[in-house]
Amino acid sequence: LINRMSNKNASLTANTVKISIPEGYNVRQIIALMDKYGVNTAEKLTDAAMNSDFNYSFIDNNKKGDLTRLEGYLFPDTYEFFVDEDPTHALSRLLDNFNTKMSDELMQKVEASGYSLNQILTIASLIEKETDGTDRENIASVIYYNTPYNLSMYEGLPPTPIANPGLASIQAALEPAQTNYYFYALGKDGVHHFFKTYAEHSSFVSSSQYAG
Repeated sequence: LINRMSNKNASLTANTVKISIPEGYNVRQIIALMDKYGVNTAEKLTDAAMNSDFNYSFIDNNKKGDLTRLEGYLFPDTYEFFVDEDPTHALSRLLDNFNTKMSDELMQKVEASGYSLNQILTIASLIEKETDGTDRENIASVIYYNTPYNLSMYEGLPPTPIANPGLASIQAALEPAQTNYYFYALGKDGVHHFFKTYAEHSSFVSSSQYAG
């Protein structure tokens, strides 16, 4: 009880638990967090994620048995669950939140982008896993416009999101910065450095500034 109340991700009362799900967690990490704080067991939550029917247009109920069908759609936020809550209902809370956050305005931007919602969330998840919180739009610009590795023209875009992005990363995926950057690399200063040419990128990667 003391451990749960002191943890930064959760607080516990007699019947409920409040959990903060970080941006960038994948489905398995979210389930593990929910299991850790008593929402339900990882086994039951995993079974629900894979096999329950979810009444949302963005969830493919024909892909039962595939845990990745929920990847990208479990919205990172703070939730209050019942202890031993029905696992399908518990996961539906996150899906409901995603459905609410994806406003008509955002969905119109998705439609106008020429990409599917799944592709936008995949790009957003790549941004989420890379960003330090200050460079989302620049990272998005490289993902879209790095021509030799352009994800809309060449193989390489994962078939599903790799994590569950927050709203800022989704917005960045829909509104990338207009740059001429084709490359980026993480420096030892903890920030990404962006480059317009391969020569600049190679020089940085070969330098002592590169984080490796």
